[in-house]
Amino acid sequence: MKRSKAAVFSLLGAVAVLGGLAYAQDQGGSPDQNTPQQTAASKKVEAMVKKIKDGDNYKCCIKGKCDYCAVHMGMCNCGDNAANGKPVCINCKGGWDTGLGAVMGKTNDDIKPLPQNGDVKPDMPSDNGTNNDDNK
Repeated sequence: MKRSKAAVFSLLGAVAVLGGLAYAQDQGGSPDQNTPQQTAASKKVEAMVKKIKDGDNYKCCIKGKCDYCAVHMGMCNCGDNAANGKPVCINCKGGWDTGLGAVMGKTNDDIKPLPQNGDVKPDMPSDNGTNNDDNK
């Protein structure tokens, strides 16, 4: 439960920062030139992602650790999932496809991506508080 709350707050923070980026873009910033608000928001997102990835709840399965789980869930279990034959996030699967896999004894053929129906997360509780074990 404690990890779920932390993930929710991390996710809310990311949404707020990304919303700020969208707002700054809408206020006249061009795609080629960041506004000061966009630059500040980007730095906040980068710092938050780094903090999450450096934490104990981030166990990525590829070299260099992807950002997908940090941004979308505030944690990552893809390393444990890959080691145990469970699906990993789409960025990790892409990493495995390009030779960046980092779980001993596993090959790209062993790694399966999560279904892309938008509501399945690696070993994360669903909205009703139960695990999505039937979707792994």
